[in-house]
Amino acid sequence: MSDPTTPEGRADLRQCLADGQNAEWLLCEDGRTVAEDAPEEMAKWIADAGPCTAELIVAAVNALPILLDALEKAEEKASDLFAAAVRHKLRAMGAETALDRVRAFIDDPTNRIHGEVITDPETVLVDDIYAALDGTA
Repeated sequence: MSDPTTPEGRADLRQCLADGQNAEWLLCEDGRTVAEDAPEEMAKWIADAGPCTAELIVAAVNALPILLDALEKAEEKASDLFAAAVRHKLRAMGAETALDRVRAFIDDPTNRIHGEVITDPETVLVDDIYAALDGTA
């Protein structure tokens, strides 16, 4: 069987459930764990393994479809969150690059008057700052 943490492995588990039996497994009063179509020898073998093992098998088989669904939903959510994180990282990198261009614009001696950084809003051309942000300056 393939790795149950992969989509293929989960598909294999679902197929095993479908191929193995369609009935729920039950824990009988005599300690046997059975499915409607389980052979008697299988029920005895599981009962011989002990009541805790039998209870675990019943719980695991009955919970498996729900657990597989939850795992797939969690994997989808994780994938969505990762994609969003990548988008945010790319936007942040773009913003950092734009700020670097503005800093370079400010540090450029040709954008200074008598060696002073131009800080007067009437002197600084807004178009020049936009050009620096856009990378066209």
